[in-house]
Parts: sequence; C-alpha cells; structure tokens
Amino acid sequence: MPKRITNVVILKGGKAEIFRYGHDGRQALELLVGGPGYIDSKILETRGWRASEALEDVRSSACVDYDRKELVLGGDFGFIRADPEGVFVSEWDLCHMLLLYWPGWTVSHAEYHAMELALTHAQKRGLELPSTRPPVEELRHPVSRDSLVSLDEITFRYPWSEDYKFTPPPARLSEDCRDALLIRIKSLRLSEMEVSRCFHAGLHFVGDVVGATAAELDASRMDLSTRNMLFKHFRRELKLNVPTTLPVFLDNAIQRAHGWELPVKLPMEWKDWRRQALG
Repeated sequence: MPKRITNVVILKGGKAEIFRYGHDGRQALELLVGGPGYIDSKILETRGWRASEALEDVRSSACVDYDRKELVLGGDFGFIRADPEGVFVSEWDLCHMLLLYWPGWTVSHAEYHAMELALTHAQKRGLELPSTRPPVEELRHPVSRDSLVSLDEITFRYPWSEDYKFTPPPARLSEDCRDALLIRIKSLRLSEMEVSRCFHAGLHFVGDVVGATAAELDASRMDLSTRNMLFKHFRRELKLNVPTTLPVFLDNAIQRAHGWELPVKLPMEWKDWRRQALG
C-alpha cells in the first residue's frame, strides 16, 4: 500500500525539482487550484512541504511541466472516492475543476501507479528522476490485472479550451442578473435525485445555489459533478460570472490564492425578489 505521501515534481527550463508532503494529497490540490504561477511561488512557503532528493512510494503525485504546459496527476489525492451514500468524485470532476485555473494547459490523470506516472512523464522529456524504490517493472491494469503496454492506457487527458475561459468574478452580482437568478432549479436538466437534494437543502432558485456557501453545499450533499455542471451552465448560458463552489477545503484555498470573496454576493434586493417569487 503506497504511503500517505504526495510528490510534486516541477519541470522548468529542462530541470526538475522534487517536493514532498507527508499526507494524502489534499494539500497538493489546495496549491493546484491556485494555478501554475501560484504553486511555483508558494510550495516552499506552504506548511508541510519540503524539497526532496527523490520520489517516494506515494498515494498521489503531481508533475507540473511548465515547458509544455502539462499538469500530470497520479493517485486519488484523498479526494477521488465513492462514499456509502454513492456520492462520487471522479477523475473527470477533478480535471475539469482544475482546468478553469490552468488556462492553456492540458490536465492528465490516472488514479493508479502515481509514482510511475511522474517518472514516465519526466523520462519522455529526457529527465531521469531519482526514486526511493525501483519503478515497477511490469505494470498491470488495476481492474483486469492484464499487463499494461503503457500508462497511457489508464491515463485520461483533458486539454483546455475556450469553454474554460474564466475571468475573475465581481464582488457582487448586479440587479441585471435578476431573471437568471430567479430561474427555478427544477427547470434545469438535473436528475430527480439532484433536484430532490437541492429542494431539501432549500435551494429552489439559481440564486440560492450561487449564494450558498461551500459548507452549505457540502451539507446538502451536492456532488462535485453536479456543481461543475450547474456552474458551467450558469456561466455559459446565464452569463453569471461565478466560480464553481467547491468543497470547503478547496473553496478556502481559492480565496487564499486568488483573493476572491466567495460565494459572490447576490444583489442587495435578492431576498425581496426571492420572497416575491415564492409567493
């Protein structure tokens, strides 16, 4: 079983730096949501991280390749999981969450063989990274147990596109957003379970979701996939410039990294509008 350690490899100017943290990987995500400039400047200032001489047998790893604008993630980061209630944070959710903050980059992820993924990426670029154990000579597919020809077989790649273009949100939405904020959640393309979760959490309108804190959405058990889908719809279709409200530890990290106050404040008249709409 890999240790609860996270490796971060930074490739820049044809050279590699290795950093490590003795935990399950969420701390790496807290740096990664800040974007490429943030992790490069803050990793040594962030408590718990230190420079390392070698990669270690890990639960999660990140390889930040500035020369090619590639972010390569391996492992579960203590975040990709299914819980007893069936709420699932997938590889797709993780990568699409990060793409907003990594404009122009490609994000790749494989849940298995975290250390090998970082080693292989560097080796393909002509860099040999030292490690505390020899790489596994014969890798196997985590499900079928067949031998892998390449880690590419289990690696998902998500290139950035204009769909992810995002500008810093305003401190407060204007009254021009009234019609969009008063759209009922049940009118959107959500599953019956998702609508039910919103209803029981008191989230009847788009404005309720936009104005909810990360803690409130966590308590409502709104999974990351639903949040990604909803907030992407809000931005693209309703022209509401608001970032996806992420789980508390990541929302806090975004506020630290970008200096935003989240959630974005609703118009001063929101409570009156909502009361009138409910009749």
